[in-house]
Amino acid sequence: MAEKTTKTINEISKSTSECPVTRVTVYKDRAEVCRELEVTVASGVNELHIKEFVAIEEDSVRVEGKGNATIAEVSYQRKYVTEEDANVTEKVKQLKDELKKLQDEKKALDFDAKKEALTKRWQVLDNFAVSAAKHGQPEDDKTFKLDSTYFKGLKDFLQQYKEIGSQLEEERLALENKNEELTNKIEAAERNLCEVQGGFIGGHENRECVVVLEAEKETTVQLTVSYVVWGASWTPFYDLRMFTDQGNLKIFYYGMIRQSSGEDWNDVKLFLSTAEPSIGGTIPTLPTTQLSVKKYRPPPPPAAPMQMMARSAPHAKFAKSASPVALAYCAYDSPQVYDLAPAPVQVSESTTSTTYEIARLSTIPSDFTEHKVTVAIIDLKPTLTYLTVPKVVPHAFLQAKVINSSPYTLLSGRTNIFLDNSFVAK
Repeated sequence: MAEKTTKTINEISKSTSECPVTRVTVYKDRAEVCRELEVTVASGVNELHIKEFVAIEEDSVRVEGKGNATIAEVSYQRKYVTEEDANVTEKVKQLKDELKKLQDEKKALDFDAKKEALTKRWQVLDNFAVSAAKHGQPEDDKTFKLDSTYFKGLKDFLQQYKEIGSQLEEERLALENKNEELTNKIEAAERNLCEVQGGFIGGHENRECVVVLEAEKETTVQLTVSYVVWGASWTPFYDLRMFTDQGNLKIFYYGMIRQSSGEDWNDVKLFLSTAEPSIGGTIPTLPTTQLSVKKYRPPPPPAAPMQMMARSAPHAKFAKSASPVALAYCAYDSPQVYDLAPAPVQVSESTTSTTYEIARLSTIPSDFTEHKVTVAIIDLKPTLTYLTVPKVVPHAFLQAKVINSSPYTLLSGRTNIFLDNSFVAK
């Protein structure tokens, strides 16, 4: 009988901190992150576990490699664990420690119990005042004398009441201020942790990528692991600088990047893409539309002209179909009415997909704060025209018309406008 042979699997464990981020492509609502690592594999089957991933799009994990080995399988796993056993990044750990410290400090403050104790002390003081007033008054009102001894005792008691009451009020205010301060700090720490974790505070899980490698002999391979994270975006931002003496227009093209993916991108090669990726890419199908023939019904006959005139008379001033004479009269007598500025809206433009490579290495921490990187500096030659509308405003306007002859696609975005190094508009 033949003996069963079992393959020995060589397990290798790595953390994401050992696989630095080298390249990031930022889209409008997500980012593709690439990590690189070098690992030595043994002859046979090797199982590489890369741990401590942040929340990522599970279907987006890809692994490429160089070396004398074959990638047999790639999988992404999530395991729910206790908070103590969860693998988190150093920044998340730091924020959690800070949050726990604040929560423990607020618990030690014991606000409710101390406030109740202060309330009882106030009640005791007030009850004592009532009791003292009754005790100092004799039963026979006729023998009651308002002498100096009585007023001296009353003065001493009121002084004591004031001092003790002031002390109690100071304790109450200090207690409430401390409680409010800790509450605000805890809320801020929770928001910071929520942003770093991509919007999730609760739930603890270990995330890891498992790569199965097969090699005929021991060798070293270089692997590139790429995946998509959410909570990242970029928007264009421009500085338009017009120099009238030279007739040049300089466009400083910036990318405003913010991300809260849970991992910092330190010294990475950065790319900004105008594409709108959709994982899966399923083409939607058109639903079936039911058509039917509607029976024609003629409109009702018009009312008498005199009745129409009577009903429409109050609105004749605003009628759009007025006669030329009426229009001329309105145009002559009506005061100038300026159009209200429309509410600001965000315009989404669809253009040919373009990817911009940022020249220098960039660092974008996971803090949901805007970070500005330079995409390009574009020199253009505009045509200048002076325009004026003296009936509306007594000013002249300088208008520049220019054709974008650069290879860069100018998307809709915020703009600062400078004229000869002087800020004029946004």
